[in-house]
Amino acid sequence: MKSLIPFITVALLAGCSTQTRVETVEVKVPVPVPCVDREDVPAIVPGAEESVTKDSLPGEKIKAVLIERERLRGANGKLRALIQGCLL
Repeated sequence: MKSLIPFITVALLAGCSTQTRVETVEVKVPVPVPCVDREDVPAIVPGAEESVTKDSLPGEKIKAVLIERERLRGANGKLRALIQGCLL
């Protein structure tokens, strides 16, 4: 038992004699950031199809669909322009 004490002491001192090296490393982490302001997002506008009833004439229904199609094309262009600003 007495012969183990010097070995234990040497082992403990050897552990204290080593110097630890502290190194600062920069790590890039993607952080989500909103690229569009809420004010820039177009509002949802009631469409022309809401004025069409079940009893409407076929011509009125087609006219409402065509009006809605043009409105959606315009909104699509605005949204595409907003999204282009977000893409890198």
